[in-house]
Amino acid sequence: MQMSEEPEYDGLPPADFVFPTRPTDFEEKIEMMLLDLRHIADGDMVAYRTSHLLCTLQDAVTRDSERLSGNQRDRMLTAFAKARYHVLGLFASRGDAELASAGYDAIAGLIIWWAESPLDHAERPRHFFTDLHAYVRWLRNNCHNIALMEQVEERGHSRREKTIAEIFKKAVA
Repeated sequence: MQMSEEPEYDGLPPADFVFPTRPTDFEEKIEMMLLDLRHIADGDMVAYRTSHLLCTLQDAVTRDSERLSGNQRDRMLTAFAKARYHVLGLFASRGDAELASAGYDAIAGLIIWWAESPLDHAERPRHFFTDLHAYVRWLRNNCHNIALMEQVEERGHSRREKTIAEIFKKAVA
């Protein structure tokens, strides 16, 4: 039985092969924010992650920053919508909850603004961009403060656990 001969391999990829491209720094930043949003939507370190995520978002969204594509905008808006419940759940008082909700709405505004053209920006009221950042900054600062208090509570819990363990150890000895 004779084996059919295969064409000689020249070491090159097929002519129709498309080499994958490495994501740009901009694309990687978007993907990292989306990953953080998935963690927040799962209830994982909500205050801490939200504070850092909003810092990243505000650093990324400037008047001259690279624009989001429509797909990136939609993915960001969807991910923020999924995380909303956990973030707004951090705020117990009615006044803080209302401001947090306004801050969260401002996040959507920033993301939409980020994807718009300079011509679209020119049609917006003069202080639109600045006001969005102010609301997002309020939310970011308050999430940061909540995260700080959670860390204080965790350290206090750890100290209590250690003290109880030492008392138990002495009592058993």
